[in-house]
Amino acid sequence: YSFGFVRNPWDWTVSAYHYARQTKANPEHEIVNRLGSLHDYVLYRQDNFLRLQCSFLFDTDDQPMVSKIGRFESLKSDLREIGDTIGVPIMPPKRNVSVRKRDWRKYYDDKTFDRVAEMYRKDIELLGYAE
Repeated sequence: YSFGFVRNPWDWTVSAYHYARQTKANPEHEIVNRLGSLHDYVLYRQDNFLRLQCSFLFDTDDQPMVSKIGRFESLKSDLREIGDTIGVPIMPPKRNVSVRKRDWRKYYDDKTFDRVAEMYRKDIELLGYAE
């Protein structure tokens, strides 16, 4: 039995942006703070660090390589299901909790939203996220 977790690509992008901005140990900290805006960060990621979540979970024929794909959006219930399946309760500690208060949708203008949709099109399709 194997499993992996995914996250909504737009939320994931905002989370990565904030994490890099607030964490001095992050290798992108200085770059992201120089860039300033989420839009510029998205352009930077597209050119320098585009990694699809599905590349970790699907083979070259787009077939899942894991038994269960959980979602960050339903983390507790998915972990409970996995724990029930393998017979081990899973109680993960909270780490890297974001300090952002706003919903991820509030960070986007139409252009930046569409850019993320283009960048992560395969994740959106294979993982069932909607634009």
